[in-house]
Amino acid sequence: MLKRRALILIELCRKVRSKRSFSGSAFTTTSHGS
Repeated sequence: MLKRRALILIELCRKVRSKRSFSGSAFTTTSHGS
């Protein structure tokens, strides 16, 4: 379970990083949300 959660978090981080190239403001909003 923990490993699966870690993988999900890693995937989310990758998505956020890719989105970050489009808009940095979205990255800050995501970090505050989580």
